[in-house]
Amino acid sequence: MDKYNKLRELNDNDIGDFTLDGKKCIGKVVKIYNTKNIKMILLIGNTVFKFNCYLYGVQKNINDSYLSQINEILLDSEDVENNYRLLEVECKKFNKEGLLGVFIKKLNNELPQCNEEEGVNWNVYN
Repeated sequence: MDKYNKLRELNDNDIGDFTLDGKKCIGKVVKIYNTKNIKMILLIGNTVFKFNCYLYGVQKNINDSYLSQINEILLDSEDVENNYRLLEVECKKFNKEGLLGVFIKKLNNELPQCNEEEGVNWNVYN
C-alpha cells in the first residue's frame, strides 16, 4: 500500500494528535517582540523549524526592565541578527493565539511567574 492509500484509510482514532509538549531541543532566538513573545528557530530531531513562541509560565505584561535580562540570557550580541547563542528549550503547549510555549533553561524561572494554564484544550472542540 502506498503512502496516499494509507492516508486515505486512516481515521481520527488511528493516530494521536500532533504535539510538541515535552519535546526537548536546541534553538536560537531570531526576534524578541516583548518580554513574553519571541521568534525562535528550533532543531527538533533532524528537522529545523521556525516558530513564534511565548515564554511558558511567565506573566504577561511584565515590566520592560526585564528586557535587558532577557536579552542577556537569549542573545550573545546586542543585534539579534548576529545572534549565535544556542539554547536548551523544552517545548510546551500552543496557546490560543497559535504561539508555541517554550521553557528556556536559565530564563523562564528568572521572570515573574503566572499560575494560569496557557495552552489550548483541543478536547473542547470535539
